[in-house]
Amino acid sequence: MTVPYDEIIQKGIKARQSNHRQEALRLFKEAIELVPNQFRAYREAGVECRGLGLFNDAEGFFNQALIYQPNDFATKIHQAVCNRMQGKHELCLQQIMEVINKNIINAWICNELAISLKELGRLEEAGHRFQQALAMEPNNLYILWQFALFARLLGNRPLALEQFESINQYNPLHIGAYVEAATELQALGRQREAAEKLRLAFLQSKNPVFLEKYLLALFEEDPPLAARELFANVGDHSISTVLIQNFCSYILSLPHDVGHLDAFQNNQVIAFLSQENFTVHLIVLKNRNYESFIALLSYFEPMILLLTDKSQPLINNKLFLLLIIFSAYKKNSVVMSYVMAQLEQYIALFSFSELCKVSESLVRLTSRQFALSLFSKVSISHHSIDCLLASLIMRGYYPEEACLAIFDDKDILLEILPFFCLSKNEALLKNIFTHLLQRKIFSLAEIKALYPDTEFVESLKIINETLKPVFQNSYQPVKKTEKLNVALCISGQLRGYKDAFIAINKSIIGPLQPDIFIHTWADVGFKAPFPSIHANRVFHGQFLHAYQDLLFRKNYSYNDIKKLLPTLFRLLDENTSVTQKQLKEFYQTEFVVVEDDKEGRFEKLTNQQKMRYKIDACNQLIKKTGKHYDLVIRLRPDLELHAVTPIDWRLFAENCNTRKEIFVDWSDGLGDFVEYSNGIYSIGDTVGIGSQESMDFYARALKLKDTFIDQGLAYFSKDYGHLILAHGLWLGGYAIKKMPLKKGKLINVNLKPKDVLNAVRNDLSNLDKEIADSFIKALEQDIMDQTSG
Repeated sequence: MTVPYDEIIQKGIKARQSNHRQEALRLFKEAIELVPNQFRAYREAGVECRGLGLFNDAEGFFNQALIYQPNDFATKIHQAVCNRMQGKHELCLQQIMEVINKNIINAWICNELAISLKELGRLEEAGHRFQQALAMEPNNLYILWQFALFARLLGNRPLALEQFESINQYNPLHIGAYVEAATELQALGRQREAAEKLRLAFLQSKNPVFLEKYLLALFEEDPPLAARELFANVGDHSISTVLIQNFCSYILSLPHDVGHLDAFQNNQVIAFLSQENFTVHLIVLKNRNYESFIALLSYFEPMILLLTDKSQPLINNKLFLLLIIFSAYKKNSVVMSYVMAQLEQYIALFSFSELCKVSESLVRLTSRQFALSLFSKVSISHHSIDCLLASLIMRGYYPEEACLAIFDDKDILLEILPFFCLSKNEALLKNIFTHLLQRKIFSLAEIKALYPDTEFVESLKIINETLKPVFQNSYQPVKKTEKLNVALCISGQLRGYKDAFIAINKSIIGPLQPDIFIHTWADVGFKAPFPSIHANRVFHGQFLHAYQDLLFRKNYSYNDIKKLLPTLFRLLDENTSVTQKQLKEFYQTEFVVVEDDKEGRFEKLTNQQKMRYKIDACNQLIKKTGKHYDLVIRLRPDLELHAVTPIDWRLFAENCNTRKEIFVDWSDGLGDFVEYSNGIYSIGDTVGIGSQESMDFYARALKLKDTFIDQGLAYFSKDYGHLILAHGLWLGGYAIKKMPLKKGKLINVNLKPKDVLNAVRNDLSNLDKEIADSFIKALEQDIMDQTSG
């Protein structure tokens, strides 16, 4: 039996209400096919296309609906809204007024008219229309929401708050209204009430994001209560790093002779210590504030001692990670004894990322040689595939360590690899065997004899055939001529390139006289100050601290801050641009490409993707010359490089061309197993030096991410350039070496405190008084410091 037209329409509306827009559109199209001459399905299909951003399709459906029902005012209003969404505000207003002039008016039409007037800057008229809409439907949540946003635009926070609270009166489950009300309350200085709104948002949604916002607001007003609330939820939710930072800051602010762990249950404290982010925070704190790190370990020492009770069952891996760190830095004899007795057993169970987190602690607790030998021992005796991977990676960093030499011994590998062939972690196995194939320790035929799973060996064969052409497999000794042929490849955003060039010219260009290749963007650019990791590249002094405080202690996202400080961010956007002609003259080279990163094919790329593109594109410039270079040096234009000792560049080039080696700016063995980055081990991507063949792979390694993933290889799922580059080079059998140059500063676009102050003054009306005062005070101090300096 054919489903009736109206029933399909209702199914489509239900799909829309469930936010299944594609399904809703499919149903409305089905209704059109069933009854082509009825306007309703066309109108609803137009609404869905508009919501999906398919504006041309939406316009077509609306026009078709009006053919069958020329006077349907709802279709005309939806069509007007479609134009407004495309920035056609005058046309939208005209279409709405055509409906109103026919004496057709209701709350919805008044609201859409108000929004259009607001977009056109006609604020007084917009306010009148919003009030007219609410007079008709005072409990319409959509109208209340739009009026609240309008009140916020006017700077009338009490009025905005009133509307958001009205929404929650009519609908206590409206999560967004609680959050926006909290934002208004915070701006009005009513922090405790803001925290309560966020608590209600969390209770209604069980969304940990709102738990975080609630607790952050509470930490400002009532840290003891915030701590109790945190521990009450720690067993059920993953606790974010920023919450752990706030709790730890609170603990560190307490008197040293007061025991506060008694306020929490043992199971709550253990759940907190088991949080992955707690271990990460400890490691970051160790590197940034060693005294606070030790104080925090001392605070938790009573509970940590309880974990070493030998009558208790084995603790989980995350807690044992904490015990390793504690042992390495507190030297508590009881805990150290427990850790050393259990160490080998736990290391065999650790994942690769967990090994990363404690690599430096293991070295401190024992020694580098012991840590490496531990990985090696567990690889062989416990057949831990994670430790085998770690051992093989470390082998490239520490060729002199005897305990790792066994991983060059084919006979030893033949003895242990059959045990790993039983591993279910196929992605790690593919990594290991690909690496061994590229180092020519094994052939595919030998692996086939070793491995019982034919299907796996076939997949490994496909990987080898796919990747072998991109790995360097031929060597070309350096010709004995008077001058080395060197290519200097500079790519990426220019930023402070003029200042950085002084050091580059002295250390590289002067001694080597290279051919220079430039591939960059027209916009000089700046590093976005988000949220703390790059803020110090843009802001400085007291203002930097005030800015970071706004990010971390207030209920604002980075995008919120950009809206609060539009003049300041326009100042950042108003960077100078460069031309090809200017750069040819500055760098004294003909090999220059300057592109616009706002162009269609680039505008949706992330900064990481843009960086990868530029590295590869600059390398292509070299290849187009048809010239063979003894050495290729890749660097970014805003980095200072210094030659602190004399460099024998010819010997350096000979090593690069006769061995599978690449020299980078960041390579420190166990230190590259970055403890706080969840299994990411890294090398720097700001400088790379090698033969032309090896640097050709270096340039494409980042571009090959999707190929690596398609082949089922591990550690390429994250969009993290340092990891992709490090692991890609390791797969190809490359030895990673430290470059012979010393890195200096990364030079950013320089903002003067006076310019920042002038910009911020224009944005003060967007800020609450506390924030505004802190910004002005910080900038005035920075100006004084600069003048006195």
